[in-house]
Amino acid sequence: MVYLSEALKINNSIKQLELSDNNLGENDNNMLHLSEALKINSTIQQLNIKDNNFEKNDSNMLYLSEALKSNNTIQQLDISYNNFEKNESIMLYLSQALKINNSIQQLDLSNNNFGMNESNMLHLSDALKINNSIKQIDISYNNLGENEKNMIYLSEALKINNSIHQLFILHNNLGENEKNMFYLSEALKINNTIQKLFIHNNNVEKNIENKLYLSEALKINNIIKVIGI
Repeated sequence: MVYLSEALKINNSIKQLELSDNNLGENDNNMLHLSEALKINSTIQQLNIKDNNFEKNDSNMLYLSEALKSNNTIQQLDISYNNFEKNESIMLYLSQALKINNSIQQLDLSNNNFGMNESNMLHLSDALKINNSIKQIDISYNNLGENEKNMIYLSEALKINNSIHQLFILHNNLGENEKNMFYLSEALKINNTIQKLFIHNNNVEKNIENKLYLSEALKINNIIKVIGI
């Protein structure tokens, strides 16, 4: 990673960097070197670092977070499949970066299992209340339905956020507890920027109240197109 980092510091043509499934998180020096490069590089627009075992050491996200605070060119960031559940500091560091970063437009946090620790959604929610650049966010496959506080925190963020256009919240088992859909629907009544809500495979149909809450929200907010019901 040292050599790649040194190259990225002076490269002025690469726009897409694909580093998924490389076990970068096994040694936090990897992310330290990459972070130093991203602070200087001004061309990379798409960064894919999914499935790199970030959970092994929270310093991995600390270094990336520091880079994202100063980098103003990355527009698409994929950090899915990194199992944030094991260490809430990971989401805390990312949240701190997202409060400052104003270039990321597409953020993929899917398959990180962070819903098992409600503090993770609290940190992310705090960031989304402030961030005004993210237009598309994917938080699918994170077990958010396991704890209704996850949806309380997300709802609070969506009531304030004015940048997200597309929200992917697939496979989170939201339908098992009707309060999850209640909190989400309350946010959708107020939010005026979300245009597409992807909610497939959440067992929403198991409870008529789930559909009722969502229906009431859509009567008030007719901008949103719900995909998956």
